[in-house]
Amino acid sequence: NWVTTQAFPVTGVDDAIVDGPQTFDITHVATSDDPAYSDIGVASVLNTTTDFGDAVGVTVTGSPTSVSESGTTDTYSVVLDSEPTASVTVTATSTDTDEATVTVSRTFTTLNWETPQNFTVTGVDDSVAEGDHSVTISHTVISGDPEYNGIAVLSVTVNITDNDTLSVTVAGPEVGGENLASTFVATLNGPVASPTYAWVAVSPTGFPVAAGTASTFSFTPTGGGNYFVSVIVTDAGETSPVIGVIFRVLGDLNGSIFASDIVWLANEGITKGCNPPANDQFCPTDQVTREQMAAFLVRALGLTDDGGGNKFTDDDGSIFELDIAKLAAAGITKGCNPPTNNQFCPNDKVTRAQMAAFLVRALGLTDDGGGNKFNDDDGSIFELDIAKLAAAGITKGCNPPTNDQFCPDNIVTREQMAAFLRRALDK
Repeated sequence: NWVTTQAFPVTGVDDAIVDGPQTFDITHVATSDDPAYSDIGVASVLNTTTDFGDAVGVTVTGSPTSVSESGTTDTYSVVLDSEPTASVTVTATSTDTDEATVTVSRTFTTLNWETPQNFTVTGVDDSVAEGDHSVTISHTVISGDPEYNGIAVLSVTVNITDNDTLSVTVAGPEVGGENLASTFVATLNGPVASPTYAWVAVSPTGFPVAAGTASTFSFTPTGGGNYFVSVIVTDAGETSPVIGVIFRVLGDLNGSIFASDIVWLANEGITKGCNPPANDQFCPTDQVTREQMAAFLVRALGLTDDGGGNKFTDDDGSIFELDIAKLAAAGITKGCNPPTNNQFCPNDKVTRAQMAAFLVRALGLTDDGGGNKFNDDDGSIFELDIAKLAAAGITKGCNPPTNDQFCPDNIVTREQMAAFLRRALDK
């Protein structure tokens, strides 16, 4: 059969390595009993194999993952798609380690390249009320195999459950006045990402009358009564409970030049109002009685000692009897019928001169500024007290702009008393 051609079948061998086309030589050796043929040279044959079915890549399984800020964990896995020619290291990086951390890296060799390896993701607690949110885990690949070095790997989304409660505190005045602007401030109890505010002021009749979207909210009530001022804060889809305050508005201050003083007096707790139990009016032009004056001063000064009480014989049954006793114990009043002074005359009206004496004793004023500031108090037993009150800047006079008179015998109104007390306590 020496003249018959015989074929050598060449078969490619599968492997898992991505190595592209490979060339190789087939060499030959001749053996024969014929010395002419034995060991003669035979040409080699150059062949090429084509890589088939192998691809460079990293498969990610288990994305997205879910954790919570309380520190729970979740895993995902990565595996190589083909056998590398050198070790391959996959490194994971969290885009925000304040929210979630991840195992640093996993290394694959020629022996374990097809065994999946896990990355562990851990939620990180913070104090920010931001609602449920997410971060991204990215990957980098380093290898001595040029086919794998630097290849792209899919990122992993980490869904994070927030464990912080969005809450807010509202601060503002307890009392306001008709046609007077009042301001309320919302303070977040803990940090948040991007808060939005929804303020609503509801009138006593139940209708919204004002709204706002900033952390500070101002509105001007147009009538008296109890308003409900509330705020809701939203951040990253999370909504706080409704937080609100009852805002009592005095509805009879419109036109009073002392409206701001009256509101100040009410917010300091020195007055509650004149129409209990609603107390949404102040009765600014009503005249002040001695027993009311006692109550004003006791609340303003925080007096607590009643000296055993029952100092006077004509205040039994008065709702201000305890206040009168405290005023007497503090030495701010002696009585109204000297020299006996066993009566207080609780229902008598307070004159401006008497008011000066009350305030001078209450504040311990001593400087009379040289005295004789006014020309209509000469001969008054309270002339020195009036001078001390003027020297302290608590009164300017009763006839602006000249203000050379004090009108010592005029009866003090409730709105005037508010102004006097505010100036006195400011001093």
